[in-house]
Order: sequence, then C-alpha cells, then structure tokens
Amino acid sequence: FLPICLPRFNSSGFLYAHLSVPHPPFLVDEYCRVGALVASRRSFVRQLRCVNRQLLALLDQIRRDDPSAIVLLSADHGPRMTVKPGLPLFRWDGEQVRETLGILNALHLPPECQRGLHPGLTPINDMRIVFACLGGHDPQLLAERHFVVRGGPPDGGKIRRVTLE
Repeated sequence: FLPICLPRFNSSGFLYAHLSVPHPPFLVDEYCRVGALVASRRSFVRQLRCVNRQLLALLDQIRRDDPSAIVLLSADHGPRMTVKPGLPLFRWDGEQVRETLGILNALHLPPECQRGLHPGLTPINDMRIVFACLGGHDPQLLAERHFVVRGGPPDGGKIRRVTLE
C-alpha cells in the first residue's frame, strides 16, 4: 500500500516523503490488505499497524545502509476521531485538542547531535535541531507552543493557540 521501494541510502542523499496514512478513508487493515474500512478508532488503529510495520522496515534499511543518517518522522495532526466535522474550534474540549496534538514526532540522530532533545519537543524545533547537528553547534530552540487550525467551514483557516493542561 505504501510506496516503500526506495533506493539504497548513503550519506549524500536526501529524501522527503509525504505519506497520507493513517488518514481517512481507511483503506488497509493491519496486514496491509486493501479494502475500505468503516471510519472508526478501530480502523485507524488497524491502518496504523500496517503503516508502523512498513515504516519500521524502512528505518531498519536506512540504519543498515547509513548508520549516521539523520531521520525525522513527524505527523501534521493526531487522529481527530472525536472531532465532528463542522465543529468550530472554540467548541473543542481538552480531549479533542490533546487528540489533535497527539502526533508522531521522532528524530534519529547521531549521539553528538542529541542536544536539545526532550520529551515535550514539538515540530517547531525539529529542523533547528537537525540544522544545528549539520552545522556542528548547539540548537537555538524556540519556546514550545501549540496551535490548532481548521481550513474548512465554519472556521475557514482560523488559528487557535491552545495550552495543554
């Protein structure tokens, strides 16, 4: 299902891959068998298991081919299974905000480049850490802040800054 037929990696390469899974419509199960699934938490988890297996295989290949590779995996939003279509941002409760912000954000870096990593790291600082690693200096991190945006009705691109409590 995922296009994970990539060339062998080496330290002079760069790969950017945008995968739109797990994301509705849920078209594969945990064994990566194609077939439309009902939009539900269970279907999300089933598709996520397929994606995880393929991403782990890709990461194993990258680490075998180039142990010093820098790898960044990041999602744009969490599952949003409790957010009903059309629900305005100002009506979201804490659970809906946390679910939306609950993303995969993972970096694989050489040991000398792990300055700045911490459990609350958000994507705002990912590239600052990567560029500091490439430049051989400490990262200049920004304050971790959280925003939620919806592009469709009724919000039409409104941005809401949120706090996690």
